[in-house]
Amino acid sequence: MKLQAHNVPLNRQSRRQKNNQKSWALKFYILLYMLVTVTVICGVANYRIDLNRKINELYRSSQRMQREIHNLDCDIKALKVEKQRLSSWDNISKKIALYKMPFRASNYQQVRYFTVRNNRDGQIQRNELYGKGAVNQLSQATY
Repeated sequence: MKLQAHNVPLNRQSRRQKNNQKSWALKFYILLYMLVTVTVICGVANYRIDLNRKINELYRSSQRMQREIHNLDCDIKALKVEKQRLSSWDNISKKIALYKMPFRASNYQQVRYFTVRNNRDGQIQRNELYGKGAVNQLSQATY
């Protein structure tokens, strides 16, 4: 029988204690990893919820603005109709008769006519006529 020398470790900790220390480190690492993962997932979920809230607020705001635009368009149409009614000759002649305004006939030099003609070559010719047909050609332009 041969005897062989064995190396004996100097520290006297049992293998169970070393495994126990490793398991605490592993548990701490897993706990830290889980905390980071849960934090990231909660952050993404919170961001998504906040983004949906902002989208809904913008949608409600755009609906409110569309209603306001529609109301303004209706008001504009009503004002145009009222303007046409007030500027019609019937209304003006009634107001002249109502207030008994003594108007004289206009001077022929005060009357001004404006005509626009489209020539064959695509140019627009503008003419202003004063009084008894004196022609003052303002400009010729191509649009």
